Amino acid sequence: MLFKKNNKALNLKELIEGCRKGSSSSQKLLFDTYSSKAMRICSKYASSDMETEEIVMDGFLKVFKNIEKYNDQYEFGGWFHRVMVNSAIDYFRKNHSKIEFADIENIENIDFNPNQLDLLSVEEILEFVRKLSPVYRAVFSLSVIEGYENTEIAALLGLTESGVRGNLSKAKSRLQGWINEYINRQELK
Repeated sequence: MLFKKNNKALNLKELIEGCRKGSSSSQKLLFDTYSSKAMRICSKYASSDMETEEIVMDGFLKVFKNIEKYNDQYEFGGWFHRVMVNSAIDYFRKNHSKIEFADIENIENIDFNPNQLDLLSVEEILEFVRKLSPVYRAVFSLSVIEGYENTEIAALLGLTESGVRGNLSKAKSRLQGWINEYINRQELK
């Protein structure tokens, strides 16, 4: 991948090497290049733009601090994505670890109609996800967006598997309710 710097082509490998050497210009160029990707990743875990920016900044600090650990044999984008998701998880643990979790026994069976999602834009869906409580949002994003298994989510967030299933079910239930209300209001217009 090539980047423009003062009308010179700079490849990703050189950019990463510059970051490893502590070059502030390389760090700035990496930030400028990957900040929108970081925002897209982290916004799925945050309740506001300000929270998203905080997670992104923490993530970039981790990228620059740990760039020595990046193995050039693998795609940088995948490593970067993993660092940002881990930053979101760390943020959740630090700021939302005292929240109570739903038990699976208290959950109603919810029929989620995925066809309704076709009626909404990605931005509208993400706004609904952002309205979820931090626990529901984290569990939903890790499961549905990132594809983690319940056992992995439980380990990452310090929950039981039944707690993960319960929170995921509640998140889906809330989203379905909000989506139904939204679509019904749109149909009435």
